[in-house]
Formats: sequence, C-alpha cells, structure tokens
Amino acid sequence: ITYSYRVNASISSDWGLWNAQAYKNTVVAPGIEQDKNNLYVAQLSNVFKLGSDHTFRINGEYRYNEADVIGEINSRDMDQMSFNIWSIGGMWNWNMLDNLALTNAIRFDRMGFDYDGTDFNSGAPLNAVVTVDEYKARVVQEASINSGLVYNYDADNIFRLTYARGIDIPSFLEIALQNSLFIGNPSTPQTIVNNYEFGYEHNFREYNTIVN
Repeated sequence: ITYSYRVNASISSDWGLWNAQAYKNTVVAPGIEQDKNNLYVAQLSNVFKLGSDHTFRINGEYRYNEADVIGEINSRDMDQMSFNIWSIGGMWNWNMLDNLALTNAIRFDRMGFDYDGTDFNSGAPLNAVVTVDEYKARVVQEASINSGLVYNYDADNIFRLTYARGIDIPSFLEIALQNSLFIGNPSTPQTIVNNYEFGYEHNFREYNTIVN
C-alpha cells in the first residue's frame, strides 16, 4: 500500500523562474502496519537567462529515506534504518550559433546513514555483514556529469557529441533492509558509468521516419 503527499509552488521573478517542491511517499507492507518505508524529499530550483544565448539552472535537493523493520516476528523491538542525501547541481545551455548548442550539467550528491534500534545483528537468521558503527560511518560522495554538443547541419540532419558520468547508488534494499529473510549490506559499492557517444540523426520526410 502506498500513500503520497505533495506540495508545489512556482514563481516568476526578475531573478528567473523559481520552483519549490516537497513530497512524502509511504509504503506499508500489506497486513504488517509496523513494516513501512517513508521517503521525504524537498527540492528548490531556479532557471534564469543571461543575455539571449545563455540559460542557467541551479538546483538543490534533500532526500531522507527511512524504513521500520520488525525483523523476526516477536524476536526484537522495532528497528529503524535510514539514509539521507544532500544534492546540489547546475546546468548551463549556450546557444553558440543558430545551429550549434552546448549543454553542460553537473550534480554533487552526499549520502549518509543512520540506525536506531537493537543491535544491528540481533534477530537475523544469517551471519552479520557489518556492525552498527560501520553502517553509520559510511559516507558516499559522488559527482555526476552530462555534457552535449548538438549541431543542426540543416532541417533534416543533426549531429550530437555527448559525455556522461552516471552514478548508480545501491537501493535501500541492498543497503539497509534487515528482516527475517534478508540482511542488507551498507558497504555495497556504488556503480560509476562513463559514457561517450557520437550520434547522427536523419529525417526522411518523404517516409515520415527519423533514423539515428
């Protein structure tokens, strides 16, 4: 069962377009009211232009994810495992020519962990993988990057050159969940993917088809 609450506000000013958003998602295991996951998110962004050719976007985000897990039935009290992510990022779009544009974006994330409850290993049917101190001590700090150059040769031919550095942070299940069947491992490493791409797109107007 999932419950969601959201509030959103936007305002246009001399300093650009501001947008603020906050929401909460709650997932409850059917029939087990004590076994639930709460996600809290707050976001703020501003989009503005300098001149006619430069568009900027700055944004910040706070994300808090917590899970109440009862572990083996009747074996121990409620435990709560959680992590939080602070993020800040920016984007710059430069229309260099009428048919040539450059877009750069970067985002930095800092992820921390917390635990409240009985000993991390109590009630688990498997051997422990980490201690409470190891769980709380882990910090993930990574930057993700996107950069792209787009050249419109004409109305039917487009060339793209892009680079991306993506971060895949382990899910809450992999990092923190602990119940009677599963033990998460907070030391599970994040995955970093670097991607380089050259692309070409042609519009076959007579066939109403785009090939790239």
